[in-house]
Amino acid sequence: MKKNFLVIVAVILFTTTAFADENNVSFSIINNFKTNFTSAKNVNWKLANEYVKASFEINGINKVAIYNYEGELIATSNKFEFNNLPQNAIESIAKKYPFPPYKLKDCIELVDADNEKNYFASFETAKETVVLKISLAGKVSIFSKKKN
Repeated sequence: MKKNFLVIVAVILFTTTAFADENNVSFSIINNFKTNFTSAKNVNWKLANEYVKASFEINGINKVAIYNYEGELIATSNKFEFNNLPQNAIESIAKKYPFPPYKLKDCIELVDADNEKNYFASFETAKETVVLKISLAGKVSIFSKKKN
């Protein structure tokens, strides 16, 4: 499951996908998307090796939905304000990844297909990028780390 989550988070945070129009996306994905997000506007599709990413706006909020090629919704995400994370997580992150040298790159709320919610925050320095996973209870763990 961690491998799938890693791919999903990578697709969301570090989009290395090809743009697609709705004609290049399977009927089952389009149909499921329209069922799941009936009031979605400004939908943009991107294709990755294992997943299809839909970026859209709903109720004034920019969101992302990730589908597998069988048309199943894998996860949804949206940008999340770092300051809205649990306070104990903010304090822990500030101690271990101080600014500078760490710079917040992105912070998202991710809800998986089982409706489990987690937060992911990516930080970078000149030497590395660290993605942290933050639970609802404020537990912080390293999700991935890579050299820049």
